Amino acid sequence: MRRVAGSAEYLSDLSYDVFGRPEQISHGNNVADARSYGGAAENFRLTQILSADRNAGGCTDSDQHPDADANADAERDANVQLN
Repeated sequence: MRRVAGSAEYLSDLSYDVFGRPEQISHGNNVADARSYGGAAENFRLTQILSADRNAGGCTDSDQHPDADANADAERDANVQLN
């Protein structure tokens, strides 16, 4: 996609951590996400997404692994050595 027609704001702010992973995301619908990542023991995977509606003051905490097949991924990653 090269262009989006109209004047809708889809993303108002985005910040990354030192590894280039999205950390803070502010969406155009006034929902903000804060993402947390695990350390070496968690293979540096996404561990939590905290979403908040800035208009309603609500908050949703998702501490589940985002992959549907997390166990298979963990087994595969356990065999990878980082240098």
